Amino acid sequence: MTTPPDQQNPSLGRYQSAADIPSMAEMISQLEGLRLLNTVFRGDQNIEIARIEQGLDEMIGTVDGFYDLLGDKNWILHENLNFEKVKQILRDNSNADHAEMQLIDLYDEDAMGFMLHRANWFEASRNRASLIEKAKQDYFDKRYYSCVLVLLAVIDGFVNEFESKHKGFHARESAEFSAWDTIISHHKGIERVHGRIYLKSVSKTKTEPVYDLFRHGIMHGTIVDFDNVIVATKAWNLLFSVLDWATAKEQAAKSKEPEMSLEELIRREAHREEGSKVMASYVPYILKPEDRDFSGHEAVVACRQFLDYWLKSNYGGMSGSLPNLFASYGKTAPKRVRDEYDAYKLGSYELTELESTAPVLVTIRAKLVVNGFSESVELKWIYEARDGLATVPQQGDGQWHFQFWTVSNFIKELKKVR
Repeated sequence: MTTPPDQQNPSLGRYQSAADIPSMAEMISQLEGLRLLNTVFRGDQNIEIARIEQGLDEMIGTVDGFYDLLGDKNWILHENLNFEKVKQILRDNSNADHAEMQLIDLYDEDAMGFMLHRANWFEASRNRASLIEKAKQDYFDKRYYSCVLVLLAVIDGFVNEFESKHKGFHARESAEFSAWDTIISHHKGIERVHGRIYLKSVSKTKTEPVYDLFRHGIMHGTIVDFDNVIVATKAWNLLFSVLDWATAKEQAAKSKEPEMSLEELIRREAHREEGSKVMASYVPYILKPEDRDFSGHEAVVACRQFLDYWLKSNYGGMSGSLPNLFASYGKTAPKRVRDEYDAYKLGSYELTELESTAPVLVTIRAKLVVNGFSESVELKWIYEARDGLATVPQQGDGQWHFQFWTVSNFIKELKKVR
């Protein structure tokens, strides 16, 4: 994996690559740490690490590829777009015009119903639910002019209500919508669209068709031919991007930590040194179900909890076992787990062995009955600190997480339930 380039003026959030976006950069850092750990302890995780690296490279390549192809046409890649379908569009097209029309096709009625779930998270959007529904009806009835006007009002009103300073989307500085931990903060994303298109002043009447969301001209009557599917879809594209901005801003406010004191820095260094000593003197071991320490081992307890949730199709409960690498999923984590596991029904399970090759790594072997078939599997678990501080189980302050949690990582060639 290529080391991410330095951020270009990160105070403005103009991330030159998806690799610069904070959560992506953190995942790259964690992956490099995992690779180092695997090397130090001569682990057997190379295939799994390579798989994660490939997935991360693919994610970064998709984001950058989207903006390379469609960023200059003022489209924003928001979190609710179907990434697999976006990747297919990028694979199939080098022509931006063709790609644009295929992107518009992603905003069909089924997808729109799913994407609008995000609007239920905020009071400011719930207050505009009836307007959003009217805009949706107008869109699919091809009353694009009406859809555009309604969504412009929704976007400005949402942003105005979302924060106490009460300034609409049109009344803000473009930089206010960047520097957030989300793919919309790419340098060709929401900040660029806001500054170059949304706020662009159009004082002279323009009668020819336009294909961008020029709010000023549309709302002030100087742009008179905006009744087309491209402008209407860009209005939806911007609304979903604004919802991403609001989500990222809320998450940033919750996770913001005060600057560490000297005492805290010293405590953390002592913690690190203690952990290093534990790792240096570590002796690998194997536990069987009949061994006294097997059932009470925290990794076994965590594994049983995950599998019990799977038995009940409790995707929210299962999502609590995801590694810190995937913390950026946030509230979407249960859906991500559901998308991965819904086609695989766990009928029963039996844990047969735990092997620990390093203080923070264990492999739990099990027999699963999935979709009616018996499978012998290896489930990899990693110990991670709750506060992000490197730690080992002997120090506590952490949790066991399912390291390679996607089904394809531990079950091969199993038919899905239709």
